[in-house]
Amino acid sequence: MKKSLTLKFIALFILASVMLTAFSGCDMLSFLLGFESSSESSESSESSAPESSNPSSSGSSQGSGQSSSFIPFPSSSPEISFSSQPENDVQKEDFVDEIATHHGKNKDTVGWLSVPGTDIYDVVVQGKDNDYYLRKNNLGKYDYDGCYFADYESTMGDRNRLSRNTIIYGHNLGYLGVLKDDARSDKFGPLFNFLDEEFVESHPYIYFSTAEEDMVWEVFAVYYTEAAMGSYNPQFKFNLVNVSDSYFEYMIDESLKRSIWDYGIEPSVDDKILTLSTCSYKYGTVRINGTLEMKTRFNVVARLVEDDVVLDPTVEVERNNAKEPVLPDSYK
Repeated sequence: MKKSLTLKFIALFILASVMLTAFSGCDMLSFLLGFESSSESSESSESSAPESSNPSSSGSSQGSGQSSSFIPFPSSSPEISFSSQPENDVQKEDFVDEIATHHGKNKDTVGWLSVPGTDIYDVVVQGKDNDYYLRKNNLGKYDYDGCYFADYESTMGDRNRLSRNTIIYGHNLGYLGVLKDDARSDKFGPLFNFLDEEFVESHPYIYFSTAEEDMVWEVFAVYYTEAAMGSYNPQFKFNLVNVSDSYFEYMIDESLKRSIWDYGIEPSVDDKILTLSTCSYKYGTVRINGTLEMKTRFNVVARLVEDDVVLDPTVEVERNNAKEPVLPDSYK
């Protein structure tokens, strides 16, 4: 009898132990699954940043309801990232192999452009004129957004063969169908990050390389300037590439006077400079012969750094009493 009771007690003890273990395992499994599900949900929400719309779908809204206000950072969209390719790394970048690869796809490939802290990280092409790539991608196929393209008169090569002023253009596409200067937009929209002092001081360099040489450029001016519109031809012609010593001095002086920031850098006639240029809505638009034209352009200008210079990760700037664009009365 005692033996029977003992066996029953042992059996009940074993059964209880098994049930307790199973319950604990299920509870732990549920916890892990719940944590994983929560993590996946968080990652999903962080990667759901809004995409900019294609301006071609909002063409009918041009000229009405547009805003010229600049938005450097999102006020209510923390999921939007301003740091994609690459981070602010002061180590010299190597793009020569990348350029060679793309040159095999399009013979118009002349370089690679990278602006740290932004999405500007792509191949640069050069057409027979400055209209050819306005609405084409870097493979020469139609694309409303265009691509990064060098001024057709710019001379490419190593640092010794480059033009005094190498110019690269890209569109300002607005953001989410609204025509305004916004650092979150595509192509050259991220250049408007250079209106933010914190960004400026933590991103002093631009990388533009050719098939012959990797090169680093230090920013020294950020400014607005008059755009050529219709028959109007501005006095300050930033888009000249190989100029005389006197005009190059004038070009540098005007860039410094117009610059929003004082970098404490004064290039000389012996320097080479790089101009990244896009259109701007800040000073409004005007319709000329049925085409909506922007009255000003926004330029970020940098000088070529010597190959053996040690790169500082940051720079200190002061706000400058910038010279404003002077627009003709007929276009005000």
